[in-house]
Parts: sequence; structure tokens; C-alpha cells
Amino acid sequence: MSMASIRKKYGVPAKKGMKITFGLVFGEKFAAKIGTIIGSQGEYLKIRRDGQDYRYELYHPTWEIIYPLDIETVKHEDCDCMSCRPHTT
Repeated sequence: MSMASIRKKYGVPAKKGMKITFGLVFGEKFAAKIGTIIGSQGEYLKIRRDGQDYRYELYHPTWEIIYPLDIETVKHEDCDCMSCRPHTT
């Protein structure tokens, strides 16, 4: 599945090269990591943790990820994904 398909299907602003916070444990101790989206594999995001050279982890786009709140990152041209609806005219 492409990144554009993931954005549209799950309503997330995920883009290759985007810095995110991931690996949160809600309801327990906060155990977040910082990383970069390096691509996708099926319906999952490939995320490389800061400081790693080649390894990556697979995360579902809506599971334990905090995306940056940047209007330019969220808005896509001619897009009807959930994250774009409030920002389009």
C-alpha cells in the first residue's frame, strides 16, 4: 500500500521522511521513541528510530504514533482523507 493510500484510508498525515513520536504505552509508563517514517510495507509504516542506521520497526498508522501538527504537512491537494477535510475549502 502506498503512503497516499495509507493517508486516505486511515486519515493520518504520514509521509516518508516525517519525524514522529511512536511506541507509546497509554495507561502505563510513558515509553516514547523518536523516529522517521522511511516507507511502508503493506498497511504498516516502516519507522527508523533515531540513532539506528538500517533497522526499522513496523507500526500500524493509527497505533501509538503522534504525528506533527503542521498544516502544510496535513493538507494534500485534491484529497478527501479525514485529516484534510477541515482544511480544504
